Amino acid sequence: MPIYLIQHGKAHSKELDADRNLNPDGITETNSVAATLRKRAIPVALICHSGKNRAQQTATIIAEELQCEDKVQKVDDLQPKNDVVKFAAKLDSDSQAMYVGHLPFLANLTAYLVTGDANRPVVKFQNSGVVCLEKSTDTGYWLIDWMLVP
Repeated sequence: MPIYLIQHGKAHSKELDADRNLNPDGITETNSVAATLRKRAIPVALICHSGKNRAQQTATIIAEELQCEDKVQKVDDLQPKNDVVKFAAKLDSDSQAMYVGHLPFLANLTAYLVTGDANRPVVKFQNSGVVCLEKSTDTGYWLIDWMLVP
């Protein structure tokens, strides 16, 4: 079963908004991606976010579109510089979970899951973009199944 890694939507700069809420482009692009996920009937059991406003708002927009608002929760391990190896060890390949977070964490996590090396980039994340990973039963590594960007 897949997991979905999502970089939060575009946010205001710290100078304009100390809380770094989503800006109008971030809201529009996240709504567009969420609508595509709904049209594709993407199954989601859980939507986790880092707790930072921009990630929480991104998760909420997606949850509303997928009609699973009760499945959104904050996870402390999704901070930009958290240990991806530690996080990967706790991943459940049967969870159908979405993880809404930040760079460099998401890029490093994807690299680690796909190659075993967090420092070997394999995908370029974009704000509001979704990377779908599925674990190979043959190799035990995760594979990039598809990617959706605004």
